Amino acid sequence: MHNFVRIFLVACAALLAIAAVHYYSVYRAERDARETAERSGLELVRQVLVADVAAVVTDLMVLARHIERMALPAPDTSVAELERIFVIFAEQKRFYDQIRFIDPRGRETLRVDLREGHAAAVPATELQDKSRRYYVVAALALAPGAIYISPLDLNVEQGTIERPYKPVMRFATGVFDPGGEKAGVVVLNYLGQRLLDGIAQAAGSNADHLNLLDSRGYWLRSPEPAEEWGFMLGSDRTFAARFPAEWAHIRANRQGQIRSANGLFTFATVSPYPVARAAIREGGG
Repeated sequence: MHNFVRIFLVACAALLAIAAVHYYSVYRAERDARETAERSGLELVRQVLVADVAAVVTDLMVLARHIERMALPAPDTSVAELERIFVIFAEQKRFYDQIRFIDPRGRETLRVDLREGHAAAVPATELQDKSRRYYVVAALALAPGAIYISPLDLNVEQGTIERPYKPVMRFATGVFDPGGEKAGVVVLNYLGQRLLDGIAQAAGSNADHLNLLDSRGYWLRSPEPAEEWGFMLGSDRTFAARFPAEWAHIRANRQGQIRSANGLFTFATVSPYPVARAAIREGGG
């Protein structure tokens, strides 16, 4: 009888060991599959960001070269035609909130706004001095052929953040006259919501825990919308402050994965896009 009990206990122990090994192998396979899926999902997000930026840069250069060929040799006779081209371009593309030509002093000389799918030129009396706006200062300093891409932020009109919030990126490049002198810059205001919607779609099932961050760790997109745009709204809530150890690792590496007590973080840096990091955070231990 004692021998039977000893053999039974040994057999049970062996079964438990086999069951534990099987459980661990299943858990490990599921974890590896989850990590792989998040890496694949984040790569799709990165591709969407890069493709959108490349498409806008192409549009920007087409318009700039067109202005140089058509408008600058005879500016007095071509403004109306240039305005017509801006209007057609805005209505056909439908993702440029504004298309502008800004002179070397930083003043708008031609601007077309897109409102509810319809583009129209802004009257001369409503054109603004943008010489103090950071993206105009940067754009006016560009060398021939160089491109400026602003961070993604909220549109500002007459010194006030536009409401409802309108995320935008400004793409700018210099326009030069036949003598090589800078005649101004062409600026495209790209509707950032299109970009944000596109990356959410690309993220698929990971969209509900996708974070898009700038280089300081502020949220441009967060699972909690109240955390977004803190750098413009006076908030000190940042991903960097909430997850300091994870942020330090993300800042030190262009892409990868890290597990911590806060969960699994899968991240990638997008360049030359000015947003520093896209990250998927899986909640849990």
